[in-house]
Amino acid sequence: MRLTLLPLCGLLAAGCSSPAPQPPSVSCESRCRRASVLANKLLGDRTVREVSRAELEHLDRLYSHAARACGNRPEALRARGKRAELREDIARASHAPDDVRAALLAYAEITRMHPKKKEAAWGLWRRASLALEFDQPRAGFALLTRLAKRYADSDLGRRGVAALAMLSHLRPPDTDAPRGRPRTRPLPHPTIVGRAVDPDRLGIRFAVTHRPRRLLRVRRWSTPAFSRVVSYFARPVRYLHGVLPATGARPARIYIDYPGAQLGRRVPRADAVKGHLVHGLRVANRPPTSVRLVLELSGALRYQIYPLRHPYRVVIDLWKPGLRPAQPQGRPRVRVVALDPGHGGAENGAVGPTGLKEKDVTLAIARHAAEALKKGGIKPVLTRHTDKTVSLEERSAIGLAVDADLFVSIHANADPKGSQQGVETYYLDVGADQYAARLAARENRAAGRAIGAYRLVLADLTTRANTALSRRLAQTIQRDLYQAARVGRPRLPNRGVRKAIFYVLLTSRVPGVLTEVSFISHPRGEAALRQPETLKRLGESIARGILRYAGKKK
Repeated sequence: MRLTLLPLCGLLAAGCSSPAPQPPSVSCESRCRRASVLANKLLGDRTVREVSRAELEHLDRLYSHAARACGNRPEALRARGKRAELREDIARASHAPDDVRAALLAYAEITRMHPKKKEAAWGLWRRASLALEFDQPRAGFALLTRLAKRYADSDLGRRGVAALAMLSHLRPPDTDAPRGRPRTRPLPHPTIVGRAVDPDRLGIRFAVTHRPRRLLRVRRWSTPAFSRVVSYFARPVRYLHGVLPATGARPARIYIDYPGAQLGRRVPRADAVKGHLVHGLRVANRPPTSVRLVLELSGALRYQIYPLRHPYRVVIDLWKPGLRPAQPQGRPRVRVVALDPGHGGAENGAVGPTGLKEKDVTLAIARHAAEALKKGGIKPVLTRHTDKTVSLEERSAIGLAVDADLFVSIHANADPKGSQQGVETYYLDVGADQYAARLAARENRAAGRAIGAYRLVLADLTTRANTALSRRLAQTIQRDLYQAARVGRPRLPNRGVRKAIFYVLLTSRVPGVLTEVSFISHPRGEAALRQPETLKRLGESIARGILRYAGKKK
């Protein structure tokens, strides 16, 4: 959630150039205007990483001076909000402890100086999110608790309550217990721990009707360490879930009830795969109008339940505690790589000025990358081999099913004006700038609005541990990909490595990146992507970056 804070103030009224001392209101407007002008100059078409530290600190001082000069006027709150957002962007760019502390203090100033305004709750929410993001769980949970108590009747207060419930299994033990009282040491991996995302929080609308929502099919992808079960419905349906402990010969189970649903005729009533995390699945109608899905478990696990739209489906992810602990130090082991050609089938993706489709370009590049990886001793697995529609959750599940070590999604970029050019590579992180957020929204369209609710999932230790490896992979691929793309186009911009929240990366649970090989919307970019030699060169460059990442190529 970000505040709309521009413009900071209006222009000076005409005729105010008198040498006489100016009233404080004019000084406030003048300082606000200076800050706005400099912000547009520095960050209008650049990211924080592309601006020098001295310029950023100067902009920070201008916002601070404007806030002090404006006193109790609304412009003071706007200036403090823009300053806090600036400090947050700097912290995400540098990851330096001092910058993180400065961002937290900037948001704390908003809560302290404007305690009776709704922006005070926003300041608490942003502080809590930053603390959790930068590995300060005690502070993060304390701030969420304060937000939930102090602003219980507000939207952000209710969001704080939901966040505390979703992340309860990650909450650190209480350190304020009285001395002398023995503390209960928590289990390192609770038997079955998980959370479910409420569809109402995602803006999903449920039509009022007496007709049952038909369960069309149930699909599952399983490995010894991870399972994904997806239920597809004709229309949105609510769900309830619970955990049943193991009793005697019966294993532990998770059940999901779908009130108002009815089982389709072609849905199998049972399924079993021995030796996997989920070794049994049963589904049946329950009177009067309900469907129950039961998953039989083979051991301790964590789970997450969330809905997606277009079409509506309910996804259940289950994984072993401590799945794939990432080790940024040392050379990572890479044996299998999942290559994901973007879009396909009914989804054309971006379309060039003369009709070239992104789905055709990405599939051709992925095939060339797969051939190069085979020669380098790495097994490639494509999420699609033909022009067919593959859902976002199915793409990442395919990689998990083959126990892939890396996930690389291949796309071609687009610009509404058709003027931008360049190559860029993304890895999963919450520190997305506005441009990256817009691009992620376009690529995540098939996931509906649910992506906004998954930001806090990054507090999960496994996902966070993969960030460093994903960043390294993005850097190696970007270097080789840019060198290949600029052949014949020496002035092609290098748009670098960026962060974003792409759903297909968020659910892959392994180090992964998303590449934008070129702007298909630009005439020169489309012309280059029409050349078979260009597609081969781009595919081989992606493979070369992967091989260098794995230490198999200098």
